[in-house]
Amino acid sequence: MGLVNKQSWQQRLREFLRKPRFSEQNLDELEDLLLEADMAPSLALGFTEDLRRTAVQQKLGSEEQLLRELAVQLECSLLGGGLEFEQKLRESSDLQVIMLLGVNGVGKTTSLAKLVHRISSTIALDQMTIGAGDTFRAAAIEQLQLHGRRLGVRVVAQQQGSDSAAVIYDAVSSAAARGHRLVLLDTAGRMHTRKLLLEELAKINRVLERLIGNEQRHNVLVLDATTGKNAQVQAETFCELIDVHGALMSKMDAQCGGGVVFSLGGKLQLPVWYEGRGEKYEQLAIFDPNSYVCRLLGL
Repeated sequence: MGLVNKQSWQQRLREFLRKPRFSEQNLDELEDLLLEADMAPSLALGFTEDLRRTAVQQKLGSEEQLLRELAVQLECSLLGGGLEFEQKLRESSDLQVIMLLGVNGVGKTTSLAKLVHRISSTIALDQMTIGAGDTFRAAAIEQLQLHGRRLGVRVVAQQQGSDSAAVIYDAVSSAAARGHRLVLLDTAGRMHTRKLLLEELAKINRVLERLIGNEQRHNVLVLDATTGKNAQVQAETFCELIDVHGALMSKMDAQCGGGVVFSLGGKLQLPVWYEGRGEKYEQLAIFDPNSYVCRLLGL
């Protein structure tokens, strides 16, 4: 839906649901509509068949009944959990580490700053440390240092080309020594060099295993909601390389379907914790499945 107006899409969906019966042609039309919302083909087909079956069994006929039933089916396939994650951070007395993963260009660095701002309502800024682990891209280090000054958060960084694992070791070990409660780590995202990415993530994992326990580590995958199928491929790749505990969807304010979230929940069993809806620090929200489906369907 990146190139399709969302209001126009919602209008076409309602027009489809006004049709008197579910013919094969009509089913193909609904499937196409769901595909336009960036949904995976297998999921679009599944939702279409489920809606047809339920409509027949429960004798649903009105547009509103069908729309509500589709909303229920879509919501049931999504996984949230951002509130529970933040509660864990709030209640823990142990040092917690959030590591942001994702390919270059999805908004990791900006999302990290937004996450710092959001969590600052729970954990004081002087109890946080940022680790500039993306040493591959010079601008990432400079960006984090700028965000750190603006937010008032300590940033641990080295020069471009430094060993990312070494930066992360310094950030976590120094945060522990200072009695901090939270470390947020940026990482490189060289998807085009998968071998290097795998080696780097494996090295970082070994470092973190020596410093803190499994329950204290939270790997969050940042995905660009406007990239559709590419975001799904990225999620599949990272989930193969490393344990991913939650996702953060950036650019959810764009005119796109963001339907990749259904693949995350249905295929990968990966919960979506956050969604970014703009460039400002405060424009990062807990992902709420019900609210997202209502926005998608225009309810």
